[in-house]
Amino acid sequence: MKNVLMAGVAVLLLSTPTAFAQREDEHGGPRFAQNEVRGTPHWARGDRLPEEFRGDRYTVSDWRALHLRRPEHGFHWVHIGDRYLLIGERNGMIREFRMEHEIHH
Repeated sequence: MKNVLMAGVAVLLLSTPTAFAQREDEHGGPRFAQNEVRGTPHWARGDRLPEEFRGDRYTVSDWRALHLRRPEHGFHWVHIGDRYLLIGERNGMIREFRMEHEIHH
C-alpha cells in the first residue's frame, strides 16, 4: 500500500504546471523544443510567426545599423534568438530571414 501511495504522489508532482512549464529564451519568451536549431525555433519563408513573437520586445527598430534591407510597407524586422525575420505586420507571415552571423555589424 505504501508503494501505491508513493507512486500516486509522484504522479501528482509530475503533473503540476511547473513540470510542464516551457523554457524561456533570452527575452523571457517561450522556447519551443520542436524543430529547434541552436535553441531557436526553425521557421521558413512563408511560415506564420506565432503571436507571442510579434510584440515590441522583438521588433528591430534600427535595421540600417544591422545592414538589413528596408522593410516594405506593412512589414518589419524582428530579432529572435540568432535570426532576423522580416514579417508581415497584419498576419506575421515570414517574407525573409537572415542569420545573425550573416549580419555585418
